[in-house]
Amino acid sequence: MATPDSFTYCWSDLGTNKLYVGVHKGTPDDGYVCSSKPMLEEYTKRPNDFSRQIIAFGTFKEMYVLETAILKAAGANADPGYYNLSNNTFPFHDPSAHAEFMLGKQYKLGKTGYKHTTKARRAISDSLLGNKRGTGYRWSKDQKDSLSQRKLGLKHTEVTCPFCQKTGGSNVMLRWHFDKCKIRTV
Repeated sequence: MATPDSFTYCWSDLGTNKLYVGVHKGTPDDGYVCSSKPMLEEYTKRPNDFSRQIIAFGTFKEMYVLETAILKAAGANADPGYYNLSNNTFPFHDPSAHAEFMLGKQYKLGKTGYKHTTKARRAISDSLLGNKRGTGYRWSKDQKDSLSQRKLGLKHTEVTCPFCQKTGGSNVMLRWHFDKCKIRTV
């Protein structure tokens, strides 16, 4: 049997009658308050208005399960009487569960061959159309036609490489020839 190393606790805010339920791996006298930013802000302003009750001691996993059960039963994430913003729907405190969760998320994101339905692909495509700031920007038909018309009459001057005698447009020839020509000896 594992030795108890954690505890589930409940903070009561006597000034606002709000509660915060949490779990901590450590001892009750190690100075830990909580992980909730809203509750910590209030606690630092008025520490005398807060009272903590230890609900139970046990292994971290047992205490996490107890905390989750309490939060879910109370619907704490939706109740304005609680500082808790989550009911622990994502088991991040259990490393094995966190790894399984992230693997599932990667699968859904397409990292392991997940295929979107045709309807989903169309919705993604439509959402990206015209979004110039996003990484998935796609040109609209009008933009493509406009760009095509602008480029249609544009001609680059023809140049000849003095090393290999190849002739072509200046834009490409400057990229691969002249000072960068493979035939150039020095």
